[in-house]
Amino acid sequence: MPLLADSGPFLWLFEGRDRMPAERTAMCHVREILRLKLVGSLATREVGRRVGVAASTVRATLKRFQACGLSWPLPEELTDATLEAKLFAE
Repeated sequence: MPLLADSGPFLWLFEGRDRMPAERTAMCHVREILRLKLVGSLATREVGRRVGVAASTVRATLKRFQACGLSWPLPEELTDATLEAKLFAE
C-alpha cells in the first residue's frame, strides 16, 4: 500500500513545488504584533488571532525584529518603509 506522499493528489505538498511565495505582512500588522507581544505580553497564538495572521507569522516577525537590532518602543520617526527595509534586509 503506497504512502500518501508516494502518490495521489497531495504529492505536490511533499515535493515543495507549486507553492506560491508568501506575502509580506503589512507594516500596520507588524507594529500591532510587536505592540501586543512586547507590551501586552500576549501568547503568540492570541496575538495571531487578534491581528488575523498565523502564529508562525507572529514568530517570524518577532525573529526578524530581534535580528534587525531595533528595540521597543519603535522611534516615532521610523516610517513603515524604513521598518520594512530593516526587517526584510537581505
